[in-house]
Amino acid sequence: MARILVVDPGIEPGGGCGREWQTRLVALGHSVPRVSADAAALAAEVTDLSAEAVIALVSDGAAGAALLGVLRRWRRVEGTVPLLLVAGPGWDWRWQKDGAGLHPFLVVDEATGFAGLPQVLSEWLPKGPAAEPAMRQALQVLGEAILVADLAGNVSFLNRSAEELTGWRTEEAQGLPVPEVFRPGEATPAGTALVRRDGAEVLVAGQAVPLEGEDGSLLGSVRVFRPVPVSGEEPVEPGDLVTAMADPVIVIDATDRVTFVNEASRRFFRRSSDQIVGEDFWGGMPAGMRERFEPVFAEVRREKKPAACECELPAEGEWVQFRIHALGEGLLLILRNVTEEKAAEKDRRRTERLEALEHLARGFSHGFNNLLTVILGNIALAESCSRDPVQKGMLQEAGQAGRKAQGLVQQIMVFARGGVPIKGLLPIAPLLRQMVKERQAEHPGLVYRLDLEGMEIVVRADAKQLRRLLENLLLNAEQASTADGVIGVVGRSENAADGSAWLVIEVSDAGAGMEPDVLRQAFEPFFSTRQPLNATGLGLTVCESIARAHGGTVWLKSAPGEGTVVTVRIPLAQATGAGPRVEPFRNGMIPSLSQTPQAQPQAGARGGARILVLEDESLIRRLIHTTLTQAGHRVDESREGQSAVKAYQQAALSGDPYDLLIMDLTIEDGMGGVEAMDCIRRFDPRACAIVSSGYNDDPAMADPQRFGFSAVLPKPYQPLELVDAVEAMLRGLRQERGSAGA
Repeated sequence: MARILVVDPGIEPGGGCGREWQTRLVALGHSVPRVSADAAALAAEVTDLSAEAVIALVSDGAAGAALLGVLRRWRRVEGTVPLLLVAGPGWDWRWQKDGAGLHPFLVVDEATGFAGLPQVLSEWLPKGPAAEPAMRQALQVLGEAILVADLAGNVSFLNRSAEELTGWRTEEAQGLPVPEVFRPGEATPAGTALVRRDGAEVLVAGQAVPLEGEDGSLLGSVRVFRPVPVSGEEPVEPGDLVTAMADPVIVIDATDRVTFVNEASRRFFRRSSDQIVGEDFWGGMPAGMRERFEPVFAEVRREKKPAACECELPAEGEWVQFRIHALGEGLLLILRNVTEEKAAEKDRRRTERLEALEHLARGFSHGFNNLLTVILGNIALAESCSRDPVQKGMLQEAGQAGRKAQGLVQQIMVFARGGVPIKGLLPIAPLLRQMVKERQAEHPGLVYRLDLEGMEIVVRADAKQLRRLLENLLLNAEQASTADGVIGVVGRSENAADGSAWLVIEVSDAGAGMEPDVLRQAFEPFFSTRQPLNATGLGLTVCESIARAHGGTVWLKSAPGEGTVVTVRIPLAQATGAGPRVEPFRNGMIPSLSQTPQAQPQAGARGGARILVLEDESLIRRLIHTTLTQAGHRVDESREGQSAVKAYQQAALSGDPYDLLIMDLTIEDGMGGVEAMDCIRRFDPRACAIVSSGYNDDPAMADPQRFGFSAVLPKPYQPLELVDAVEAMLRGLRQERGSAGA
């Protein structure tokens, strides 16, 4: 990127157009150390800043004239630094006399300059000055008339033939808009009437085409034209400049017969001129292209206006854009490879679809997680009260279905990039053993081989998300395996060359493997080879999203007949080996039901804790109240943040303060949990609270301490998980108070 000096004599303190250009340039990655208001010090500042380019904002009147004078004097000393003039409001475009002596330069209109700025800076500034001398010398010797324009559409060069036809000399035409020098008159089938400077008309034929460098980059445009005999029968041929263009060029006549191809076309189609010239253009093109392109060709011939079409050339394996220009009765076609652009456009559309799905998934998951909290909670409470074995079995099955629904919601959120992990220290060995045991019970015919290399590995991760990742990988392996197949699960630690430690999990199968084209699309959303199995095509996409959210990666290795190996790498929380468990009160992570199966509701200090619940959903408030009351706690409810703040303050002042708060994040038509907690912490910095929400991607859920909370409890949860969370917090409070008393 370039180091640029912006000169704006009219700059005002703290603002002005110059500051706006500085902001835009910096946003594009360029360095703009200064916006100078002192035009007289230009030479010194260019040297002092080692500026690689200068942008000068020229206004009408005395200030603009003075700046042009300074620029002319500077140009006599420094003739290579790229110069860009920005035309301010009211500036007269007929300024060629003032502009004399500034070449090389480029002019853009202030009103449109920002829109074209990336192209101007990437194409003109690096190449314009260096390429110009050689280009001028080459153009002078051509027999055709050549008019060269810069990226802004202003004349920068006329060769001798063009000077003779137009009546303008290069030094007089420089900086003028092209239509003032090449003044088109009436168009006829034979050509266009060119109005010379002296008013006389001459019939010419030709075409404006891009002017490109050897690497295909755009430098400006070139108009190649020649006088047409009165009979109009002389065929129009492309000039030498077109022949030398880096992009493939094809010329076809009125019957679509190929009359010319340049060297780039011969390389692109891998055929010689003899094999292409004289052939029907459509004969070498894909089926279906003629039907789409012929109407466009006809319109270009009729209207003499350029057009563009795109198509895929299967034989070349490329997407190509055809830029179509009228050339006499025929057409000049410039081909440009747009394969990468098409791929980028596909990625952009995919990103837009995912973003739309994210918005939908967030609202859906919040409402559905609230409902699942009530459903799963009441099923668990009913199961604990039931003495009928048949009824208990039915409730257990309902609970299992609810937990599967919970997993589907999480899968949608992760897929839609909304599943921010809620991390805690997680031992990997027990998780892998439990999952392999569950899968083996469900698929007794398969053989599961678990290898943990004898090590205890701890990773900082979201337990539910990591379990979802492993479930997806194991499900894929099971579906790919034969009835008596073998599935391998390996867990190990690995030290990278930079000293970092990684958890590595490999899931392998001995199935049929994947073809290369299937392997390339394996992580694409909705792609699946198992439609008969009602596969969604989201499994590996979700795995990749989860791994990436944890700072890791997923690798896929597969070949036909060799099975598949999926490797997941996630940074370790600490060095390999058994490490101390961190209390939930310390790291903000609530243990799951599976992690603490022995946990039972216990009364808090003083015969039960006093707890304030902020929750706008009445069914959830009732569930929390019932669960914690049965656990021996005193529970008060609030449906809105301001009333919760008031209740907390009154309780503290009365001498019977709340021990703990459980706070929802989003309150419809009221103060939410974050704002309420901020008010409470300002009143009582030692206030202790659990944040709970169905919006599991909210920043407060991923980093509760930053928002004043001590731990998180994602919805949906079951009553025992709620009790566990409360008891963990109360233990932490008792430990803190005991340490303070000691």
